[in-house]
Amino acid sequence: MIAPCLFGRLAAISRNVEDLSRSVSFYCQRLGFGLAGSAYALDARSAERLGLGGYRLNAQRLRYGGEQIELVEVGNKGRPYPADRTSADLLFQHFAVRRPDIEEACRTLFRGDIDAPLPGLITYAGSTGVAAAVTLPAGSGGVAAFKFRDPDGHPVELIRLPSDIDDPVRLTPGIDHSAISVSDMERSIQFYENIFGLSVGGRQCNHGPEQCALDGLEEATVDVVALLASAGRGPHLELLGYRIPLGRKPEHDPAPADIASDRLVFEVHADSDRAIVGTDFCQDPDGHFVMIEII
Repeated sequence: MIAPCLFGRLAAISRNVEDLSRSVSFYCQRLGFGLAGSAYALDARSAERLGLGGYRLNAQRLRYGGEQIELVEVGNKGRPYPADRTSADLLFQHFAVRRPDIEEACRTLFRGDIDAPLPGLITYAGSTGVAAAVTLPAGSGGVAAFKFRDPDGHPVELIRLPSDIDDPVRLTPGIDHSAISVSDMERSIQFYENIFGLSVGGRQCNHGPEQCALDGLEEATVDVVALLASAGRGPHLELLGYRIPLGRKPEHDPAPADIASDRLVFEVHADSDRAIVGTDFCQDPDGHFVMIEII
């Protein structure tokens, strides 16, 4: 049982990879991430959380803007990312990299003179076969976005926000959000509100040909809810509730060492009356993994 915290913020995304060197090369050379310190061995407690106690697990933190991700090398100890999964499926989790120069970012993703592995496509390339961002209509947020996969199959998104938003920080390069697909929107809202003190910052329903092209789906209608930290810092969390197509549950119960098992890392401040108790590693109602760091 986890009691509510005073407030929480999404501090990082921790991601399992098969080959650390390959993934660092991809994120740094093709997406512009930088090293946040040296590579390190995951501590024994963290390895135990992943069900891999006794193994040496190498990890690397990467920085983009003011935000960080953590890559953890699990090799072949977990299941690979399922090849036929889409953004509607309930194991889906991505993070969105904010790029005001999204056209240049798309070109860099596919440059042939870079040694790093090429991405896999999610967003339709269109009749020209050239990778390009999709601009959603104003009713769906008006963002320009492009979805793709990293060398392990993890979904990633490039995003450019409309220039008329009233938050100048969100117009600069950084990690904008992490999005997860959920089966029951209100249940998931309650989970993240009650435990981490997040609050609903916006709701919209995305549909139409632009959303289909972005998701690489023939039909797509999705409710999107943005959850914000009370302190208003760092990436926010987006909940995706697909009406069409309905999301499939994973074929196997997700294990922490599976390649698809990203972890939302929340920093929380707790007081004596509303302390987090019981665990610092849990799953949300749809099985997405959450790590809790009390500060």
